[in-house]
Amino acid sequence: MPKTPFFGPFDITRSSNLADNQLINLRPEVVETKDGKNVGALMGTPGLDLLATVGNGPINGLRSLAGTILYVVSGLQVYTLTTAWVSVLVGTITGNGGRVSMIDNGSQLAIFTNTAAFVAPVGYPLTGGSIGSSGYPLTGGIILSGGVDYAVGDFIYLSNNNGAAVANAILQVTSQSSGVVTGFSVFYSGIYSDQPTSFAQGTTSGIGTGFTLTTPTYGALISGGINYNVNDIIVLEPSNGIAVGAAIIQVTAVNGGAVTGFSIYQAGSFPSQPTQFVQKNTTGSGSGFVLTSPTYGSSLTLAPITLPFVPSGSQTMSATFQDGYGLVNQPGTQTIWQSLIEDISVWPALNFATADAQSDNIMTLAEIHRLIYVVKQKTTEVWNDAGTSPFAFQAYGTILIENGTVAEASVARLNESLIWLSETSQGDGIVREVEGYSAKRISTHAVETLLATATTLSTAYAYTYQQEGHEFYVLTVPSAKLTLVYDKTATTLAGVPIWYQWLSFSNGAFSQHWTNVFSFFNQTSVAGDYRNGNIYRIDLNTLTDNGTQRKWVRSWRALQQPVMQPMRFSSLQIDMQTGVGVPAGTNPQVMLEWSDDGGHTWSTQIFQAAGVPGATAKRVKFNRLGSTKRNSGLDRIFRLSSSDAFPVALIGAELDV
Repeated sequence: MPKTPFFGPFDITRSSNLADNQLINLRPEVVETKDGKNVGALMGTPGLDLLATVGNGPINGLRSLAGTILYVVSGLQVYTLTTAWVSVLVGTITGNGGRVSMIDNGSQLAIFTNTAAFVAPVGYPLTGGSIGSSGYPLTGGIILSGGVDYAVGDFIYLSNNNGAAVANAILQVTSQSSGVVTGFSVFYSGIYSDQPTSFAQGTTSGIGTGFTLTTPTYGALISGGINYNVNDIIVLEPSNGIAVGAAIIQVTAVNGGAVTGFSIYQAGSFPSQPTQFVQKNTTGSGSGFVLTSPTYGSSLTLAPITLPFVPSGSQTMSATFQDGYGLVNQPGTQTIWQSLIEDISVWPALNFATADAQSDNIMTLAEIHRLIYVVKQKTTEVWNDAGTSPFAFQAYGTILIENGTVAEASVARLNESLIWLSETSQGDGIVREVEGYSAKRISTHAVETLLATATTLSTAYAYTYQQEGHEFYVLTVPSAKLTLVYDKTATTLAGVPIWYQWLSFSNGAFSQHWTNVFSFFNQTSVAGDYRNGNIYRIDLNTLTDNGTQRKWVRSWRALQQPVMQPMRFSSLQIDMQTGVGVPAGTNPQVMLEWSDDGGHTWSTQIFQAAGVPGATAKRVKFNRLGSTKRNSGLDRIFRLSSSDAFPVALIGAELDV
């Protein structure tokens, strides 16, 4: 019995007379050690287990924060989902209700739509407080010991021998005798929360040592620090409690350099309520500001982010995170914006740069290997953290990848590479993988033929996931009701690109797969539904899509090379797993049909049982398959399928001719 070329990848062409190797809901599994019964088998694709229903959907975003909470964007509502799959509504966002971009820094999570951005979790926002008693400035004192080796003009940095310093004082030597200090001026008065009674030298700008100051004198209590100016921006940090987002105030009034009035510039967010804040940094030279008796607004779990630009509304913003910074593109432009370091709730107006190596606009941002890939319409720039200020990133050398993307949501990271649906100045509709700085074609003519049936590619989207050692890129094109999967692992083993179709099945028709977005959470491959609020587990042991019937299809040419003479086909035996994992009380069937005119017309279906539970030696054989004829076609193609629930493993097929 000659073998028929049953095992292989998905491969169809514009004319089925050339190639009609359909592969729907079957994935090629190549034997890695090359010692199997066959080079590989066609295995069933995963089913979907319902984990939770979160809102009304569609599920537009999934992002795990700290591994313990999964944030879910369902329509325009945001929920948290626990490891017990219990959901809680935390707030509502604005936008077009489509897919969102989400990033986190370990403690904050930001959500970007086509019109706005939001941050969670928030806590209690700062609303005000009292300007605290910073301390007393040093005004003078008596030299107890003048030390040795000092010169006029030396700076002496004092260390208080007792008491607490908010900011230490600095003296400047005005006179000396044989290296002993005999006179000084207060160069920087410092601030002291109480009044130390003596000081010793901490460090000096010269080589002098041994200076000691006693009986210090102090000025009046400073309540708002020193050296501030109106409009200075002061970033606060809690002296107790935990901040989720920075609290920032702007100085509105000063008296002698001390802050006497301020306004809230950025409210911050605090899971608890700190009782005091101190200055972390400032845009000016002021120091020593303390805020006491802070007041807070109502507890929030989701809050809007004030962006320094107005989103276009025509495209969802794309964000990524690197080296403590959030980065987001301004749709319809070449501009990238950067958050404060370690605070993705604040996006300063001066923190931006332009990716203008070519004139095309930015579509999306992606991060890999600590590099930022700025994927534009027809080209891609590579940026890195150069430590510059105020925008830390810049173009990395002269690298320019001559491939952009037609669909920003198709860009996804798969382990050590990026994959996207590309566009160049010559056209679109090719899937490319970027490793390093080159974009290689990984789609096949079969994939590109299906992509060409779409009325638009711009709405295509993708996600990646890993399961049982396989790495998958899942690309959905809604306008063609199509989902295609690239198996990078099987591709490496087979030496040719391995793609297949992963489709839903309802009312006798195939359509795009239900999954819209993905996250690995709670040791589970989690996906959201594009039609409703369902959250699923992607499970290779599940035989249905949330209880809904599935169907698989394999078509292939009977002989590797068609002959031009009539042939009689006595039988076709399918080598497949039977009787294992079959639901009790069922007798699953497989269906065979054939075409003798290159896949244009098909015979009626014939059926064979695929094995009841325990029938592990069942032989699946189809007899009396007719003959090809000169006047009705000589090009035999078989098509095998089933819509019954049983674990599928198709190893090979043999013909009796």
